[in-house]
Amino acid sequence: MKLTLHAGAGKTGSTAIQDFLSRNHDNLKKQGVLYPNPKVGVITSGNGALISTNLRASNDLKARRFIEVQVKKAQDLGLKHIVLSSESFSGLNKSCLKTLKSLVDDNFSDINCVIYVRNPFDWTYSAWMQHLKRHLVTVPFDSYYPKLARKHLQSVCRFLDIFSDSKVISYDANKRNLIENFLQYANIASEGLNFTASHSVVNRSLTEKEIEFMLDVNKLITSPKLGAKISDFLIQTYPASETSACIDEKIRQDIFNVNESELLIINRIIQAGEKIC
Repeated sequence: MKLTLHAGAGKTGSTAIQDFLSRNHDNLKKQGVLYPNPKVGVITSGNGALISTNLRASNDLKARRFIEVQVKKAQDLGLKHIVLSSESFSGLNKSCLKTLKSLVDDNFSDINCVIYVRNPFDWTYSAWMQHLKRHLVTVPFDSYYPKLARKHLQSVCRFLDIFSDSKVISYDANKRNLIENFLQYANIASEGLNFTASHSVVNRSLTEKEIEFMLDVNKLITSPKLGAKISDFLIQTYPASETSACIDEKIRQDIFNVNESELLIINRIIQAGEKIC
């Protein structure tokens, strides 16, 4: 049985890939590919999130059982390729990653790992924006970024320490054709697949005025759900608003500087012509 393990990372288009795979669940079966537990039109952490949840809770047997059930399901359907996707895989600690590696080695004869990486400044800004929208952050980016600056590339390198044969791909170089790029590295043919989105979800960055507004709002409310509803209302009401990050160039350079060692590692193994700089 072949496995394609898509490990994100977070903020690199994982939701778009997962939505595509879910919508093409039946079409993929015709190619001999099983994408288990599809969720159409729903933003999730992917069909592998339950594995990560169980590994973090030291429920290794439940994680193993989940994988074994999917293998049995594929075998019963005469399918030879399973795709498991979750950005949570790249967020696991080394102990959990070692257990995950053992589980997939025990259940699959052909393992293909795919992980996307992103410019560390863009990732950090995107992550801060998500915290602003969803987690009641009240601190401007220029004060908050040190908490996030190293998280992305550190998690990718930690994953690569265990899954050393992974295909490492630049999200920045491929975001305009992300689905086609993923299919290429997952060895899945594009013929017969539906590339038309089943729904239209706008998820843009906030404008400068919206950022100022949300920073003030988050100081007044205590419910992250309410904060999320307010930011979603702004985005849905003004979906075409232009956004741009006006950031001090010193901050951009600082983020690259603190990621220097991880960048050296990743740029040695990333796909040809996709160096992060």
